[in-house]
Amino acid sequence: MKLKRVLWGAAALLLAVVALAGVGVYRMVAPLKSPVPGEVLGSSTAVLDGYSQVFVINVGRRAVILIDAGMDKEATAVRQALVSRDMGPDAVKAILLTHGHPDHIGGVGMFPDADVYAHREELDLISGKVSADSPVGRVMPRPQVTAQVTHPVEDGQVIRIGDKEIEVFHLPGHTEGSVAYLVDGILYLGDSATGTKEGKVIPAPWIFSDDTRRNRRSLVKLAERLQGKDVRGLVFSHSAAIEDPQALQRLAAELSR
Repeated sequence: MKLKRVLWGAAALLLAVVALAGVGVYRMVAPLKSPVPGEVLGSSTAVLDGYSQVFVINVGRRAVILIDAGMDKEATAVRQALVSRDMGPDAVKAILLTHGHPDHIGGVGMFPDADVYAHREELDLISGKVSADSPVGRVMPRPQVTAQVTHPVEDGQVIRIGDKEIEVFHLPGHTEGSVAYLVDGILYLGDSATGTKEGKVIPAPWIFSDDTRRNRRSLVKLAERLQGKDVRGLVFSHSAAIEDPQALQRLAAELSR
């Protein structure tokens, strides 16, 4: 039994190394626009939590919402950002999850008073009932990081929290229930897309995605749906923002060829 545990531990370590190598290759092939801690776009401020970003948005007097919750179970960087605003965890009124990977839901438990929003198709992944269906997810042990969603959302739903309206766009592909949120003209895409140093938008990396073809179809459909809407910037979880909404339209044109 002890040998078996050692072997399983070695296998898990090897798979983690492979996953990290995949990230490295991905960055070399398509150099990402590095995240900028404290970057402000629209009404949000970026908080860097390891490899992921959490976005803090004011929704009223001494009240904020978060787009995702990072990978740190203690939410240290997010809580420090709140302290800098003379706020505590109770100021977080809601957490809007773009999807259920561990680096996006880790800090949810540090904000027990917050409502938690996510797409209905993502509930089993977030609660830990299923593993991610990506190449990495199929071979890695099921993550122990889970969260409880209090408000399942649907595609096209408009949520009002404080003085903000948030529109939900379902983007299946990276995960079954991935979504983007449009707030004050800023589109929060999670991991469904990311930005390069050249200012291009590229789809989600295949190694961490359930269905790359579906991810691409979702981005094309999203670009169509955004025509005529007030979109002034694109925000991603693992790269800096792109203040050029036409970058998504150009990606969609490339994918449609």
